[in-house]
Amino acid sequence: MLSTFTACEKKESAIETNTTFSKSETNTKSETNTFTLVNKQGVEYKASLTDKKLSFTGIRQPTIIVTIFNTSCLPCIAQITSLSKIQKKYPSKLFIVNLLLEDISENKLNHFLQKHAIKHSIFNYTKNIKFTDTLFNLLNVDEDTSLPLTIIYKNENYFNHFEGPVPIEMISHDIQQSLKE
Repeated sequence: MLSTFTACEKKESAIETNTTFSKSETNTKSETNTFTLVNKQGVEYKASLTDKKLSFTGIRQPTIIVTIFNTSCLPCIAQITSLSKIQKKYPSKLFIVNLLLEDISENKLNHFLQKHAIKHSIFNYTKNIKFTDTLFNLLNVDEDTSLPLTIIYKNENYFNHFEGPVPIEMISHDIQQSLKE
């Protein structure tokens, strides 16, 4: 059996953002980055990144999946569609954050979400660029990495990440492992 994978490149853009960004030093000399993320529905989430720890104010699910994608990337579409189905199985245990890595109109985004039956939170690029860039830096992921980039956090701690197209079974396996711990 022969499998073929394609990947999508990260697109750069010099767009100003409305993301709140602050840095503070902790006693362990780790840098804490705090962001206000805004999803497509306008709901704001406070997120803090320290080293490889991610916390969201108001999110009760123990496992958080962050996927960075764009709408023209076929592996990205397949992955976020599959993650949407997985989240339906575990709504009280799994929260998915999809970070769009392109600036598209509200109409195009709505059409995309409807076409692919995506129900979980989509966070627009222009409002969340600093958070996305900080994730890339903290994970030492090259800016030219293939998309999608999927990161799993369990109880705020980094669990694993996947760069580029990966069979959903591998991601699903790691999600299952994170839910067991």
